[in-house]
Amino acid sequence: MTTIIKNPKIADYFCEVSYPDVLTKASGIAPLFEAGKFILLRDYKLNLDFDFLNSVSFSEAQEVLDGRDIVRAQKLSYKYILSLHPDKHIKNPVQRAIFEKCFNSNKKQLAYFQEQIFIGHQQILDLFKILFPQYDCFDLNGTWRFTSTLFENLHWDNFPDLDDRHQTRIFVNIDKNPRIWHTSHPLEDYCQENYHQFNLAQFKDTNPNDIINFMDRNVLGGMGNRCLDGWERHSIAFEQGDIWLADSRLISHQIYQGNRAAIYMFHIKPESMHDPEMRFNRRIARLHQQLSQ
Repeated sequence: MTTIIKNPKIADYFCEVSYPDVLTKASGIAPLFEAGKFILLRDYKLNLDFDFLNSVSFSEAQEVLDGRDIVRAQKLSYKYILSLHPDKHIKNPVQRAIFEKCFNSNKKQLAYFQEQIFIGHQQILDLFKILFPQYDCFDLNGTWRFTSTLFENLHWDNFPDLDDRHQTRIFVNIDKNPRIWHTSHPLEDYCQENYHQFNLAQFKDTNPNDIINFMDRNVLGGMGNRCLDGWERHSIAFEQGDIWLADSRLISHQIYQGNRAAIYMFHIKPESMHDPEMRFNRRIARLHQQLSQ
């Protein structure tokens, strides 16, 4: 059961939704998600061997890797995990490290791990269809994380290479220990209050993600200023199996501590949304229309 300590100085955007209730709604949770809510899904958990998954850690693999291979081992896509094969480990350093250090060169353990990831992947896809029955998903990015994340900086996610599309994100804590998040001000609210102070009109005709890039670097200070930004926060502890959904571009957040998680991003055709005007690009365009006079 998720525990939240709410800060009264920050907007309360949290919303609890019971899985059985979702089944009765034609639009699922799309209206809530598009409204920018941070959604906690109740009464549903993935059917996985959590005890086994908690015996898997890629941290030991990272210890024998160098450079970008260390980063690659942090967020492995479900496709990459399912492609792992003992015969490939000789030439590929990441696969070699995972096979030898994480599974002790045990083919059966690797195969069972892949089976669990495949089952989890399918369950998340099925869950997405139930939560967003009208959404037309044309692409997805699903990652499974089996390394420690500690004291991340507060930020809004930034995806400058994406075109004018909608996206949903599903998060699952796999770890036996709580996954600790902090969240703070919504992007639109904070930008409205500080639009002129930060001269955000300079981004009126640029990529909508430029505002996030500016805020993350110049206002929040990036990783170099992690935990030192001075912002008020909500504190959240997600227990094993907890599932939550949020548009990480709209709500500032910080992974304070966590070990194992599944994180999925679904790319949605705007015309299939409950209200296409609520997609990210249109939100930023309205912000400029209202304030850049």
